[in-house]
Amino acid sequence: MPALSALIETALVDYRGLDRSLYQAHSDYWHFAYAGDKTLVGLEGAFMAGTLSRSAHDSLTLDDFSGDDARKLHALNYVSRGRIRDALSYIGVDIDGLTKERLSIVDSYDGYWENNWCPYSNWTNWDEVEPAMARFLRLARDLNLVGL
Repeated sequence: MPALSALIETALVDYRGLDRSLYQAHSDYWHFAYAGDKTLVGLEGAFMAGTLSRSAHDSLTLDDFSGDDARKLHALNYVSRGRIRDALSYIGVDIDGLTKERLSIVDSYDGYWENNWCPYSNWTNWDEVEPAMARFLRLARDLNLVGL
């Protein structure tokens, strides 16, 4: 299983690589295809479309995947909700075994989106997605600094 930081960075590359004629950025959906319209995608949906090579014409949820793919998608779902401890646990990181330095980085982000609502966690179009992507990238870089 890759480090959470690498998983986030991969999903961000996938998001930025989406064909905007086929996809609409929207944080409330994983990978939801409207009949005859653009597919709504959040962070998890970008990973489904990019890394997992799923069609823009398919409506997908996390339950459509199994094994490592499912664990990665669930971890990204937790990341997009600001539940960093849960994301790390989902990919097999022993939270209780983290050093204070590593735990302080995790705790500086954990629950952020739930406890401090901000526009960086909710987007419904391409113009709103960049601030969120910048925040996710900062999270990934901070996690990478402590080997997570």
